[in-house]
Amino acid sequence: MFGFKFSELDSGQRDILWIEILELVNAGELLSQALEEGAAYIPGASFFAGCESRDAAGLNFTAVAPQEITEGIRRPANVLCRAAASRKPVGSQ
Repeated sequence: MFGFKFSELDSGQRDILWIEILELVNAGELLSQALEEGAAYIPGASFFAGCESRDAAGLNFTAVAPQEITEGIRRPANVLCRAAASRKPVGSQ
């Protein structure tokens, strides 16, 4: 089943949104597509030292106006959704 799990990082800042992708999608491999859509995120494997989460990403809204946050979530989410939708279900040929 595809979906996202959202949480705030316990970093003392409330401007970082952590996204876990509930489908085996490699967020690092999709970053170039997100950049083409005018959005960027930090792939999970690059976010923390020693982190192996390839199916996670961090969105930072430090320098973003509040009215731009929805669009800042929509753009990378579109890329991740398209990638997950194009995957075959686990166990299919």
